[in-house]
Amino acid sequence: MARKPPARGGTRLPTVGQYLLGFFMLVALLLAVFAGLMWRDLNRVMAEARVSDQAAAVQELELARANLLHQVDALAAVLEEWDEARAQLEDPSYYAYWRDSRATAYEDLPLRPQDLELYDAQGRALTREVRGNLPARLEPQHIQPWLARDGDTLHAYFALPLRDPGDQRLLGYAAMRFALPAALSQVRAFRHLDITTLEIAVAPGTRVALEALVNRAHFRPQPNPYMQRLEVLARQAGYQLALGLLAALVLAYWLLRTIVLSPLRRLTSHVDALRAGRANLLANEAGGLRVREMELLRQALNDYQLRLEQLHGDLANKNKELWRMAHHDPLTGVFNRRALEDDWRQMLASAGSQQLPVSLTLFDCDHFKAINDTYGHHVGDEVIQALARCLKSALRGNDRLYRLGGDEFATVLWNTPAEEAARLAQRCLEAVAGQDFTVHGVKEPVRMSAGIAEARSLDENTRLELQRRADLAMYEAKRPGASKIVVYSETLEDRQALLSHPETHAVWRAMRERERLELHYQPVFDVATGALSHYEALLRVRDGERLVLPSVILPLVEMRGCECELDLAVLDRLEQDLKAGRIPAGTGVAFNVSGPGIVQSRVVERVLALANFLSQHRLVLEITETSLITRITEASDYLGRLREAGFAIALDDFGNGYSSLRYLAHMPVDFVKFDRELVHSLTGRDRQAVLVRDLARLISDAGYRLVAEGIESDEMLAAVRAAGFHQAQGYHLGRPAPLG
Repeated sequence: MARKPPARGGTRLPTVGQYLLGFFMLVALLLAVFAGLMWRDLNRVMAEARVSDQAAAVQELELARANLLHQVDALAAVLEEWDEARAQLEDPSYYAYWRDSRATAYEDLPLRPQDLELYDAQGRALTREVRGNLPARLEPQHIQPWLARDGDTLHAYFALPLRDPGDQRLLGYAAMRFALPAALSQVRAFRHLDITTLEIAVAPGTRVALEALVNRAHFRPQPNPYMQRLEVLARQAGYQLALGLLAALVLAYWLLRTIVLSPLRRLTSHVDALRAGRANLLANEAGGLRVREMELLRQALNDYQLRLEQLHGDLANKNKELWRMAHHDPLTGVFNRRALEDDWRQMLASAGSQQLPVSLTLFDCDHFKAINDTYGHHVGDEVIQALARCLKSALRGNDRLYRLGGDEFATVLWNTPAEEAARLAQRCLEAVAGQDFTVHGVKEPVRMSAGIAEARSLDENTRLELQRRADLAMYEAKRPGASKIVVYSETLEDRQALLSHPETHAVWRAMRERERLELHYQPVFDVATGALSHYEALLRVRDGERLVLPSVILPLVEMRGCECELDLAVLDRLEQDLKAGRIPAGTGVAFNVSGPGIVQSRVVERVLALANFLSQHRLVLEITETSLITRITEASDYLGRLREAGFAIALDDFGNGYSSLRYLAHMPVDFVKFDRELVHSLTGRDRQAVLVRDLARLISDAGYRLVAEGIESDEMLAAVRAAGFHQAQGYHLGRPAPLG
């Protein structure tokens, strides 16, 4: 039964403010007397200090302007000596990349401008996209440094000739822009002038010569040596105030200890006891001065404690229910695949270095698809529920039954050899055979097959290998005339029964032998210029002379819940290709990560390990629309880390899933890749083509870069160019192939 808090009372008690008000009025009266004696001398000294400060600050500002001019000249000299800068003037093909990534990052620059542009010998900028309000073409008036305002920020502009160090031949010009206060702070340390208060009278849209800086400057000087005199006066005043304050401090200490400190200590001790789970309700304090605020706080804390106890009980019940829902199959009530993964990790942690036999048994209903198609999904669900009850009743008391999906069940038997697991599987199959399925309307007999695999050396990958081997054994058990229970042996690897599943065999083998995984690269081109932007890495599995494509690989991997393992394998192969230099420097590569992988820290950390290649390559992480929408909350933190590290994020197959602009507005992505079906519709003249073109323009205006997939003709390329797409890929532009 919940306890009731004590009755509230003491609402008319004096407040802390009322107690302290009288005390501070007395102290204020004493301070006023001494402050009047100090005020006259303080005003005289401050007047003298202001005159001196102003003169010193003006001189400092003039010296800072001269230093800035000197540093800019030195910066121009460094650019003249810098091979990369001269190379841009001779061949500006990669000038935009050099300007944005290299120019201001050069370690030998004596001063780093906010914006930097290079011009040819005729004064023309090397690019049309000039940054920072720098002129597109230098005119004679630009030779003299000037000041101009950009929004609320004042900038200093410089334009200097660049000459060859050897023959003094004019190579071109360099124009640069500096945020004025920050630039002055870099070239001189100010002792008298407060640079944060510096204001220059320059109207928006006008320019003023840098020489007029001092005449147009308004600022506030910093404290100077005259303040030492104020310190002496303050010390003298302190001696005079000390006697008066001493009495006030004694009184203040007694009041604070009685009214505030003692009750607060009680409250703090009570909160500590609450954290430790051993606190009772806080009782009234006997004796002393009682304060209304403290009494109200005590009563509120007691109310909170009672509510916290109730919420704690409710939360515990909710957590149990959520855990049950996350780890149990909703149809049958048995454990699900997630529970199997969690149990396996716990078993690894508790087993340590012990070499104990572990057997995994897979159960699969024979001809369940025919039952489901004949009698309908409702009867199929009833059959699945009956199978789960039969298997669970035949297992041992501590054994757990897991439903992996469809009509497939599994159980993991710790410290159990395969022979004992086979006997237990026989008991399960007998329980199924003894079940009367006619009550569900099924006239045919319902039977199950079982495959068993055993392992003794355990690690994180053992479960996948056990599951693969048990799969092979189960397929063998389904052969006509074969035993319904088969224990895995190496002879099953090459059995003829598996020829009907060559893709399954090839994919599982590639998961173990990663050299069978191949990455083919399809080029992605800039629509406007036709230049190569980057490549998309596409997964293939090598099976002899045949390649298994993602349309076969991904469903098999998703069915077994091995998406993260495949992601790690693909990232390993991608890193090998990057290290080998197969992907040309200056381009980039886009690669896919599964929905489960993007919310797994080990996969994200593996992606972050590729950040070493960002200096030479653009790396684009592609996430499918459906997987990102369903787990966007979980993925946001990880995607934020990747974007901060320099990775770009692309939304793949847009239009193949939810296709909702409401979702897109909250997705942390940079690129939007339109599905090939949407791209193909652009060549038509119907309503759908108009809608897709308008959708592309809307998304592009929102700041996303658009990529068109599946370009198969010049007509489609012209259509995506007209629709405003930035990049494109497809068989018409280039087929996927190995690089290097």
